[in-house]
Amino acid sequence: MYSKRKVAQLSDAELGSLVAEVETLELPVAIEAAVLKDLHLVETAMAADHAIVSIDEKVRGLLGRMAPKVPALRNLVWVNPVPAEEDGLSWLRAGARLEQPRRLGSG
Repeated sequence: MYSKRKVAQLSDAELGSLVAEVETLELPVAIEAAVLKDLHLVETAMAADHAIVSIDEKVRGLLGRMAPKVPALRNLVWVNPVPAEEDGLSWLRAGARLEQPRRLGSG
């Protein structure tokens, strides 16, 4: 993976600022805990390719509702590879483009 340049090395500085931004939203404790638990996915996507492939619809929904207040989230695409209506496997095979309808907070 390293020799084919498929692994990105990210510094701690690149991965840290989103936690502070989430904490300023004054979310209910349970919601903040759920978001912070999976924030590493968001931070890594932001530093890498802006795409998240996950079956976690709960966190996807929470982040989608946060996107109007956290502009960086609106640049991320979240795809669930399981439901047929999302056509996640075809999306991946076609190059995983950052399509507007798949962006967090797009609707």
